[in-house]
Parts: sequence; structure tokens; C-alpha cells
Amino acid sequence: KRVITMQKVFLVSSLGASEQINGVKKPKPINDCNGLKTILNSKLEKRENFVFMASNPSDYQQNDLYAQRIFTSFQLSKMPFKNLIIIDERSTLDLKEVIMMADLVFLAGGHTLTEMQYFEKIKLRALLKDYSGVILGQSAGALNLAKTVVCAPEYVEEIGAEYLWPGLGKTWINIEPHFNLEVNSEADKLLREELLKVSVNNPLYALPDGSFVFDDGLKAILYGEAYYLDGKITKICQQNEFIVLNNQGGVNENI
Repeated sequence: KRVITMQKVFLVSSLGASEQINGVKKPKPINDCNGLKTILNSKLEKRENFVFMASNPSDYQQNDLYAQRIFTSFQLSKMPFKNLIIIDERSTLDLKEVIMMADLVFLAGGHTLTEMQYFEKIKLRALLKDYSGVILGQSAGALNLAKTVVCAPEYVEEIGAEYLWPGLGKTWINIEPHFNLEVNSEADKLLREELLKVSVNNPLYALPDGSFVFDDGLKAILYGEAYYLDGKITKICQQNEFIVLNNQGGVNENI
């Protein structure tokens, strides 16, 4: 008899795991304003192997800095792991073995398409297919966990580029990270117009930093302030509240 293992996928806009001190990014505890730290800790069965999947596989120095900062942030958050394993173009490890031994697979933020091209190269979709530990995607990493990635432009120069591509298929949810209702500059206005255009046929859950989604494969719960984008902006959840998302085309349903 086949045992169905539930997945544990977190889609995070930002962990809030660093702060600028004298122009240098330093690690700090994970932001727990909507219960992220508490819920994440409750889903970790072990804390042995922290696997960091780089978004820019050739930028070794930045990958080491980013990975160590996140790793330290988990220590400061009283969720210390024993081993940090960084996966980028230097890696000579057996990736299937690395993933199956992982207790947490962290997909970094960065340039979304560059990251997904690397994930395709290392066949990460297949590697994660039977993985039942915790997967945490931050920003670009969260976008790439979707079945079909919807990546609206971040810069004016990207308007008109490719916005859709096949993702890792771990969730049906497409998020728009780092969302802010305020639009000030002309560039921001152009980008907001394009974002809303994209969302007409590809609805998005817009998450300000500090909000997140947990998807166990049966039910997806959104925590914190959030907006539903489908050509217009609808507020669907308040800070310190949560809702169950409805994948039948509806905005949400109450618990």
C-alpha cells in the first residue's frame, strides 16, 4: 500500500532575517510577526541538514555570504541546524542524496529566471518530487515553486520580457513578493500597471514582507496582510490573521 506523504512548502516574501548595520548586512532572528518562526519550527522534524539552493550559481562569494547569514539567522531564531550545504556550480555532491538527506531545502531570493534556469540544469523538479521535508522559498525561490511561474517585471527595462515559464510544481499558488500598496515614482507606476495587466489572466497573491503561505498539498493557508491581484487589487487578509486559499478560482474561504 502506497503511503502518501504530505509536503511542507513555505512561500515567503521575506524572512526578515538580516539588517543593515553600518552599511553591512548582518543576520538577525526571523520575523515572527505572523507566526512564521513558530509554524516553521513546528514542521521541522529534525534540524540536521540545511540545504541552500543558490539563485545565481556562479556568484560563489555572494552565495557563501547569503547562505551563512540565513544559517546564522536560524541559529538566532533558536532553530539551529548542524550542517549547511550550499548548492551552486561548485557542487560535486550527489544532489539526489543531498536532497533526500535534507531537513530543510531553502530556495534563495534573487533573479527569478536565472535561478529557474539553474534549477532546470540540475533537474531540481525531479529531485524534489518525492522529498517530504520542509521546502522554504523566499521571494524568487517562492515564485519558482509554482507549477507555472508568473514573474512580473521588477525593473522598467524588463517590461515586455518573458513573464511565464514552467516552475518546480510544488504549489498552485503564485505570489507577488515585497508588495507595497504605495506607488510613488513614474517607474513604479509603470511597473504596477504591468503587474495588474499580467494578473488579469494569471491571478497573484501579493504578499508584503512578513506575510507567507504554507501549502501541505491538501490545503494552503495564507498568514498576514495580503492582496489578491486579478487586474485589480483586493485586500484579502489582515496582519496577524490567516485564511485558507481556494484553488477553484475564488479568493479565499474562511476557516
